[in-house]
Amino acid sequence: MHPDRNRSSDRNPNPNPNPNPNPNPNPNPNPNPNPNPNPNPNPNPNPNPNPNPNPNPNPNPNPNPNPNPNPNPNPTS
Repeated sequence: MHPDRNRSSDRNPNPNPNPNPNPNPNPNPNPNPNPNPNPNPNPNPNPNPNPNPNPNPNPNPNPNPNPNPNPNPNPTS
């Protein structure tokens, strides 16, 4: 028998006792703990809080308060 036949390297070809080839103990590859990709917490895209697009508060377009165009009360004079 050959003297080197019973060497320890022949009996155990793998000197590494760790069966796990992955040195990373973290199974999650994503370092970001936030699942929301949107950094904006405001769900409303409209910055204008006023729902009324009309800036004029007066609903009456006629500036003349007098409905009678004739200034003379007596038409026969």
